[in-house]
Amino acid sequence: MNDIKIDKLNRDEIARYLEYKNSMLDEAMLELLCKEEEKLLKACSFRYVYRCFDVLRQDDAIIPQGTQLKLQGESITTHLKGCDKMLLVAGTISAEVDKLLRVMNITDLLKALVYDAMANVAIEQGMEKLSDKLKSIYGEYNHTFRFGIGYGDLSIDIQKDFLQLLNAPKLIGLTVNDSNMMLPTKSITAIIGLSKNELTKKNIDCNDCNLQGNCRFRKRGERCNE
Repeated sequence: MNDIKIDKLNRDEIARYLEYKNSMLDEAMLELLCKEEEKLLKACSFRYVYRCFDVLRQDDAIIPQGTQLKLQGESITTHLKGCDKMLLVAGTISAEVDKLLRVMNITDLLKALVYDAMANVAIEQGMEKLSDKLKSIYGEYNHTFRFGIGYGDLSIDIQKDFLQLLNAPKLIGLTVNDSNMMLPTKSITAIIGLSKNELTKKNIDCNDCNLQGNCRFRKRGERCNE
């Protein structure tokens, strides 16, 4: 689907990706963003797909009922605790953004950093809007946060099967290569738990993150979900 539009980017989030202290962009960077944001947004076309499944629990895995996909690990088990259903979701901001990033990496390294930051913010904003849409569609349920494939001890190796289950290659042009890198690169896959009962709000734990020890946010004393 492509009914979610991204027409403006959050400057504070761009500043965080660019590692500006206290998210305060200087005048020169603000001017550059004003000039380049429109180009990024023109290339950006947020597309998404999702499916809802009943939660089937086995001794060694959680399975979207009626499928062969196994979700294994303590992290995903904890994430889906108390959930009756799960949403498998995937979103991307298109191959045109990847092309633009490749051009900038060759022609202008400063702009390449800026475009990369803007693209990261764009896909996050798209996924946030999708989360809001899903909360409206499945309004009778309480929703967990988006649990990314490869987060915690959930293996990134399920990425291809995950995308195939959603028919993402055909529906939104989202594929994965042999290194489990998604193409287009500015894409996100995630699992959202649904429960009729109240859920304990969980924050993403840095100790479980697969970027632990190599996170630019934590190096500055921040968190990616603050």
